Amino acid sequence: MKLRTVLILLLLIVALIYGASWFLTSKEKDLSPESLAWLQAPEESTLSPARNAHYYLLGFRAPAASDPVTLGQEISNVNHQRMAEGDFTASFSNQLVDTPFLAYNGDLLLLDMDVIANADFIEQARERNALLLERYETLLAYTSFEPGKDNLCIVHDTEDLLACRNLYLVSAKLKAAQGQGVQAIEDVARDSAFWRMATAQSNMFLFKILGKDTALTDMVVVVDILGQHPELAHDTRAMELIMDITAPASPEELDWTPVYVQRFRDFVSIAASPPPYENFGEFEELRDKAFSSSLIYSALKPLYSPEATINDLQKLFACRAQASTLPPAELESAFAACEQGLAENSAWSLDSLTNPLGRRLLLLASDNYLGHLKEFHMRYTVVPRIVRVWAKALAADIREEGFQDYLNGLPLEEQDPFTHAPFHYETLQQAVYGSDVIVPITWPDPDLTPDTPDDPDQAETPQQ
Repeated sequence: MKLRTVLILLLLIVALIYGASWFLTSKEKDLSPESLAWLQAPEESTLSPARNAHYYLLGFRAPAASDPVTLGQEISNVNHQRMAEGDFTASFSNQLVDTPFLAYNGDLLLLDMDVIANADFIEQARERNALLLERYETLLAYTSFEPGKDNLCIVHDTEDLLACRNLYLVSAKLKAAQGQGVQAIEDVARDSAFWRMATAQSNMFLFKILGKDTALTDMVVVVDILGQHPELAHDTRAMELIMDITAPASPEELDWTPVYVQRFRDFVSIAASPPPYENFGEFEELRDKAFSSSLIYSALKPLYSPEATINDLQKLFACRAQASTLPPAELESAFAACEQGLAENSAWSLDSLTNPLGRRLLLLASDNYLGHLKEFHMRYTVVPRIVRVWAKALAADIREEGFQDYLNGLPLEEQDPFTHAPFHYETLQQAVYGSDVIVPITWPDPDLTPDTPDDPDQAETPQQ
């Protein structure tokens, strides 16, 4: 009798296990092969913590005697355990461990401040925040950023990080004002390289958002440094760095698919974890966004090709309509705006989109592709092109009064950002800052350039 009871209990347990397994797998039967592939991807970072900027960022504000990477690992482990227990609420890293975090000490330094007049204040800020500034410079040396699936509920504490970044960039401007222009641009290039890498490699919403802002602020600093020191445009090294900073955005920088895929994974995990979550209703919506963003990305890639045609744009809008992110009437209106914009540009016809201006008009008219393409495209494409052409004009000793003639002689794609507005340094400043803040420019006068070295001892003795 007892044996029979035990066997029945065992059968019931097996049945329960089988039923639970069937229930969970039935959730996946509706998923496409692409979704299953995403879900089966590695959950943890494949990088060692010492090479992964994610851990250093988590522990960025570690106490003076602590190692940021070690603290970052501890925060990640605590969050991993929390999520394993079904807690998917977002938390700041300093809420997960009991540690006296460091904080930025002092006022936020503005990028448009007069660095000469505020040199002492800047130096004091550097002294007060020496450790955090040193850590920020260490962060910029990282070449990989991989959060991993189980760290997505950590909210990075970016306020102090970005305050340090402003201090770093203002320090670069001060360095340029003190005669170290090339070194200053090297500092900006390091900042640009790190944030573009983080934007391209991250599946975190936060860093995709930061990407457009960091790209813009690096442009602000480059414009200011060149505006104050146009002679740097004649320095080969400085110009190489500026070309790197203003290089076109990679498809990975612009692609939001990984963000939606990661959120989709999160909701799969939530759906399989008790208790039931109210936001499970977003599951289908997120899945659709993950799929449609992949489709849009595929349609968007041809737009970066000189052979792009209006049909490529129609595919893009068709994908947006399929994703139900634009109502039909709004879609029709946006496309009409694109056609009008192209028609008003005499250099263009509707069956040819080899002009970057045509692609820009169409992309901007597509409203907010995945929420942020408009700002990404403006800050990653339009402003960098303006700065590149302007820097080359400085290198060619082109004065403002001769800039339009110089511009007319450039290839059409380099004229693009200036098509509807004459060049003025003030216009460029306002385009970059998005405000009325103007940093005066001093154009160099070749007639005043001394022909002899500053050091009389180095002057050559005239031949007799």
